Parts: sequence; C-alpha cells; structure tokens
Amino acid sequence: RPYPLVAYGLLALWMGSGLALTARWLASRGRWLAPAAAVPMLLLPAFLAWHHWPANGRAQDDFADRQARAVLDVLPPEAVLLVYSDSDTAPIGYLHVVEGVRPDVTLYNMQGLVFRDRLMPAMASPRIRQERLAAFISGTERPVYHMTEKILPPQYAEEHLGFVKRVLAGEK
Repeated sequence: RPYPLVAYGLLALWMGSGLALTARWLASRGRWLAPAAAVPMLLLPAFLAWHHWPANGRAQDDFADRQARAVLDVLPPEAVLLVYSDSDTAPIGYLHVVEGVRPDVTLYNMQGLVFRDRLMPAMASPRIRQERLAAFISGTERPVYHMTEKILPPQYAEEHLGFVKRVLAGEK
C-alpha cells in the first residue's frame, strides 16, 4: 500500500528551499524586490487551496460509509467478517465498534491489528496465519465471510457475494 506522505513532505521542503533561495536572490538584487517577491510566494498556496477546494473538499463524500453499511447489511446474524486492507478495516470497524452497527457480527483484522479480538499475532508467518485461520474456520459454527484475496487455506472454497465472500467450510 503506498503512503506518499514522505514524498509530499520532501516536496514541501524542496519547494520551501526554492522559495527561500529565490527570495534571497531577489533581496540581493535590490531592497524593494524582497517584499514584492514575498507577496506572490505567500499568496500562491492560498490561491491554489481556494481554487481547488471544490474538487478536494470531500465533506459530502459518503462512499466509505455506504459501502461499509452495505457489507454489514448483507451478513447473516452472528457472522464473522475477516478484513485485511485499511480501506475495509477503517470504515467497517468504525461503524461496528464506534457506532454499534451490527453488534452481533464479529470483526477480525487478518493482520492481527486494530481490533481487540485477534486470531493471530501481528508478526505471524504465512504458515502460522494459514494454520490459525484453518483452525478457526473448522472450529466455529458461525458463518465466516471475508473481503480479501488469497487468505483462505487451500482446503476451503468461497462463494462471491459482491463486496464479500462466504467461506464454504469443508468444501473445496
């Protein structure tokens, strides 16, 4: 998963350094140029933020909420949902844990992170993950669903139901 914050931070440092060098160069050319150069350098970020706010301001964007509710709504009572990625874990976890949507459902993060209940430690090897998951699936009477790719042990099949996949225990 890409997290470009480091790249954005470095870009901001380079831009700041470039603006500082430009201002210093203009100041060396004459006393009146430094204040005149500072004004556009300060106004440019403000103008860009104002100009692009309609496209970047996402206060009305509720896709994550709608998708998380759709996933939780499709699950039968007392189901288990295995999530993996941040884009699944965060909105579904928020609705389930904070807002109390579908308290009958149990959520597990397949990385062993985020939720209080864990099937495996966070740094478990792939072999340990497969063993623990197989033991959990074979030992539960509850219906098990997941939203990830290639997490199931080889002895289990799955049925695709749109956003989620139902684990077919004991079938291949």
